[in-house]
Amino acid sequence: MFCNRITVFLILNVWLGLAVLIQAEISVNLTLNQPANSHVFKGDQIKLRCESSQSEGEKVDITWHYSNYDTKPPITNSSNVTNVVTWSEGNKTTSVLTVNIGTQQNGVLFIYCTARNRLKNEMKHDYKSFRYIQDSSIPIIAVTVPRNQKVMEGTRRHNLSCEVSSNVQIPELSITWLFGDQIIAEKLVRSAKAGKHNYLLQCLTERDLGNYTCVASTTMFDRVWQTSETMLLTGNFPENSGMRDKPSLILYLVIFLLLLWKAT
Repeated sequence: MFCNRITVFLILNVWLGLAVLIQAEISVNLTLNQPANSHVFKGDQIKLRCESSQSEGEKVDITWHYSNYDTKPPITNSSNVTNVVTWSEGNKTTSVLTVNIGTQQNGVLFIYCTARNRLKNEMKHDYKSFRYIQDSSIPIIAVTVPRNQKVMEGTRRHNLSCEVSSNVQIPELSITWLFGDQIIAEKLVRSAKAGKHNYLLQCLTERDLGNYTCVASTTMFDRVWQTSETMLLTGNFPENSGMRDKPSLILYLVIFLLLLWKAT
């Protein structure tokens, strides 16, 4: 009986000790609400949420820092640049930081969330890194097409032309031709900066008249950059144009009949 009491006493002490250790530890969970990836540009907005779990009733301070978890001074509310909102509920302290991105000198931006329990001298931190992309590196794609083209009566083939240029070298450029909203041709060009891209229409009929769109797009810095231009193809195709468009076939038929007649 005495041994059982000692065993129970030891188990209770161990359990209470573990409970104290668990309660004393601060945990930090840092999440990125926006943007969707780690590349940021001038005019973007970063929104970070930092949650700290601690013992019920204990006070934990959450601060935000650039470059390091303890950089002085911490990030505070600044007109049109940063905004910090912090609140506590139960055993959690939450802080949300919003940063409006302006012109940055450095290529990589580090933002730290630091949680401190000053009474127990405890501290935890986490961070997110972002790569700032200078304006000069952002692809600006230009697409040029003749806005209106007219095909003459009897035309059987017509070449559509699209000129594409960019301010930077593009690793992979996608060219897509649309007729109305239907894709009719696609191609991929590697290491492109400027060039002319053609699409040949063959066996033209009245059904081929309408709007043709040239779309140039690329994926860089985890984003899609796209530009398009539309041209209108017009023309006049009479009802009997089908026979006029096939003179060679009629000629072959006449020659065949003459040869057949001579053979008989």
